[in-house]
Amino acid sequence: MSNLKIKTARKGEGITRFLKYIVEKILIRLSTTHLENRYPQIAIVAFDYVGLTISLEGRFENHILSLLERVFACYLPDSLRLVALDVGANIGNHSIFFSKYFNRVYSFEPNEKVFDLLSYNAKWLGEGGKIVPMNFGLGDSCGSVKFSFDPGNLGGGRVIDRCRNHSGIVTEIQIRRVDDLTELTYERVGLIKIDTEGFETEVLNGALKTIKRDRPLILFEVQKEEIELGTCSAMEFLKNEGYTFFTIRPNFYLGESSLSRLASFCLRLLFGKTYDLRENDKIQPCFHELIVAFHSK
Repeated sequence: MSNLKIKTARKGEGITRFLKYIVEKILIRLSTTHLENRYPQIAIVAFDYVGLTISLEGRFENHILSLLERVFACYLPDSLRLVALDVGANIGNHSIFFSKYFNRVYSFEPNEKVFDLLSYNAKWLGEGGKIVPMNFGLGDSCGSVKFSFDPGNLGGGRVIDRCRNHSGIVTEIQIRRVDDLTELTYERVGLIKIDTEGFETEVLNGALKTIKRDRPLILFEVQKEEIELGTCSAMEFLKNEGYTFFTIRPNFYLGESSLSRLASFCLRLLFGKTYDLRENDKIQPCFHELIVAFHSK
């Protein structure tokens, strides 16, 4: 019987395997560094954007969380007597961070695909069992809505009714209003973080009484298409309630053109990348991963 030869390698696979080897070594080294830095070992979804970023950076939006440490120290010195609302909690990356600074964190995640991971991370990684996972979304009404999400970016799920274009998996979720939550009746809300992909104003509308009562620090993101004449509906809503705004900005920001972004990238490679918060009544027409709203009290 002649020898059976099976060819398994395809053209170009040698390069791919070499690159995978290099990436594996880098990830192992990064994992050691993250453990040394005492980052929480968050349970993630494979091949998801948030999970991949955690593997690389140690925490999702690590630069934002580092900035918020300073914000909480200056603006919320009594945060351990307050509660935080994490609206659009995903797998709990931000909730875990918030649990170090607040008495309790209510984490709202309507997508059942990631809610079990949120519950797991809340149980094992939340400070002192402070995280309370809630399997529904928040808005300006109570009921059910259509919800779309991409398996490769579960954190980018959004309510279809407020989205012109959508793709991916479509499901139905439940939403409620912050002002209707009996859990908050005897609580003082110190922080509301909203990451709902264009549904922020609806969440704020449903929390109006709570905002008027507690005047919490409010964190939210803004998509480029939501901005008109330097503002957006969420900012206009909060301006009427006495809020001022700060945006996160990396150093060497030179503009949004391709040439400006390339120049900024080169300067940051040479001198390092840092972030700070700057007060802005008007914002640039680009994606803002964080806007911090302070009440002018």
